[in-house]
Amino acid sequence: MKYWIITDTHIGHDKLIELGIRQIGVDNKIEEGLLSIPEEDVLIHLGDVGWTKGEMSRIFKSLKCKKILVRGNHDKESNNWYIEKCGFDFVCMQFRDRINGYDILFSHKPWVDVGYDINIHGHFHNNLNPYQFEPELLAIKNPRQCLVAIERTEYKPVLLTTIIDSFIKK
Repeated sequence: MKYWIITDTHIGHDKLIELGIRQIGVDNKIEEGLLSIPEEDVLIHLGDVGWTKGEMSRIFKSLKCKKILVRGNHDKESNNWYIEKCGFDFVCMQFRDRINGYDILFSHKPWVDVGYDINIHGHFHNNLNPYQFEPELLAIKNPRQCLVAIERTEYKPVLLTTIIDSFIKK
């Protein structure tokens, strides 16, 4: 069993195309990447699933793997909705786990240092100055936070071991 990470899929969020953050057709790339996850593996989605309920439901319900959703600031539906309509197995605001010897905090936004080894999060996309709009997050910034930006992963999920290995080598 392997763990896969994806964040900020924003399925059906056309404003990202209008703003030049994404190109037309990105939702198809995201779906292809998600469908490549083997049934025995686990997907951890770090929030901001999407805008278009029908499309979100169709895509995530079709995945055979186990799915965990760490809610993002744009995930407005109830936990039950994400479980029943999108097929997520577990929905939470954040969680910690010990994986490959590391205490990992999974969250949507970066989180204050509470003794974790690595805080894997999303939220900032590929923003070169991510704290400009949320200066309160700058106050909790620390070297154990690890941003996963879907724009840097070719819009595909990434193996958790790859994230850990590249983070530890920094």
